[in-house]
Amino acid sequence: MASGKGSALKSNAGEKTTLSTLREEIHKILDDPQFASTLTGIEIVSLKDGKTVFSQNPGKLFHPASNMKILTTSAAMAELGTFKYHTILSTNGRIADSTLHGSLFVKGGGDGIFSMENIDSLSASIA
Repeated sequence: MASGKGSALKSNAGEKTTLSTLREEIHKILDDPQFASTLTGIEIVSLKDGKTVFSQNPGKLFHPASNMKILTTSAAMAELGTFKYHTILSTNGRIADSTLHGSLFVKGGGDGIFSMENIDSLSASIA
């Protein structure tokens, strides 16, 4: 349970928070005007019996942790420096009269945005 400055959920010694109180407090936080333009998905499940204690938009699909991706990318760039993916083209044949006699092999280096358009461009550049 969250506590501290600015938190609507506070725990006092000896005070037992019921589930209905917990739900009310969560709604108070989510109804705060600072969250008016946000999309929130929450699902709290009891570790004791596996029952859902609270949920709001539990099945809604959200963009995954975009802010965390920015931090991860920044840290990777700081640690690894400039990095370039390499896609290797090779063949087991020969080119005669602008025609490849043999197979063309494409060995990808993990570039997540490499597409068929890239293959078309590569093919055109060696033709």
